[in-house]
Amino acid sequence: MTQSWTVLEERLAAKLGERRLPLSGAFELTARCNLSCRMCYVCEGMDLPAVIRQEKPMEWWLALARQARDAGMLHLQLTGGEVTLLPWFSSFYREVAQMGLFLTVNTNATRIDESLADLFAAYPPLEVSVSLYGLSRETARHVTGNPLAGELALAGLDRLHRRGLPFVVKMPVLRSLLPELEQAAEVVRARYGKALDVVDYIHPRRDGATTDNVGERLAPEELFRFQMERMNLFRPEGEELFTVQSVDADAPDDAAAAGPFPCHAGDRSFFLSWNGRMLPCALMDHPAVPVGPDGFLPAWSALAPCVRSVPVCEDCLACSHRDVCMVCPARLQRETGANDQAAPYLCRLAALTAGKIGGYLKNEDVCY
Repeated sequence: MTQSWTVLEERLAAKLGERRLPLSGAFELTARCNLSCRMCYVCEGMDLPAVIRQEKPMEWWLALARQARDAGMLHLQLTGGEVTLLPWFSSFYREVAQMGLFLTVNTNATRIDESLADLFAAYPPLEVSVSLYGLSRETARHVTGNPLAGELALAGLDRLHRRGLPFVVKMPVLRSLLPELEQAAEVVRARYGKALDVVDYIHPRRDGATTDNVGERLAPEELFRFQMERMNLFRPEGEELFTVQSVDADAPDDAAAAGPFPCHAGDRSFFLSWNGRMLPCALMDHPAVPVGPDGFLPAWSALAPCVRSVPVCEDCLACSHRDVCMVCPARLQRETGANDQAAPYLCRLAALTAGKIGGYLKNEDVCY
């Protein structure tokens, strides 16, 4: 998400105090995708009738967007699945773009043609967030099932770039992508003048997904070594080849006072799943509130007590490594099945990070 919205949201949240407003929302328009990525946490085939029958029509999403905007929403993220495979996506985008919202679009960019790029140029989003899953045909086929996925994504990115549109390029740290990660970073920098956003935390899949997230992610020791050797965590700003998306650096110091969600999920933001369930964030299966015929406000109101009832992990609150840990109730739910149980994967990574930072600050050589 671009810095402009992040700063604005923080300032608005500070002024709101205890007031609860849905400043930011995410619409998961579909669970279907044209790719079959090995690590995706929500993915269904393009033409599955059972899934299509459960999807909500464009009119339903438009009504929810208007209601959420009227309730205070300023930023809307459009995500999937792959949103661009919906036959009504262009019409929907045009409508919500005229609602005065900051829009972010998550996509694999393989379906961004000239027409869609022109639409984005006519109604510029805050950001198009593009996930890149390999450069070579062999890697693209292995990761996504489509050997042309990398080439199609770059072609889509070229169309955005030629129009001067704002976008970021992300790549997850997967075993299958490691051999091409640095090459991808060089391509993105040479082609678009941007750093590659590397998503280094790969969480277990959401309920119902059949992918192999855990099999594709690195062990904590491997991920830590990658961070130290290739993520440039301690280099001066401006020298990075990669940028990192993992640790919640803006989380409040007093996590207990902040409630179960330091990011204020469920208080300042919400997530609407493809089948009409409102949740605090995309990683969670519960708590969830079905959006009924009365629309947004009743669901938003009903979500509040659900969020407050989410238990906090006492072991995590008491941990000396908490300041360098990416722990949150959603990640704990994905890792352990519960919101209040410490996750060995995250604990080990935090311990390694704390040891390295301690040695770095003392100018010591810390083995890892």
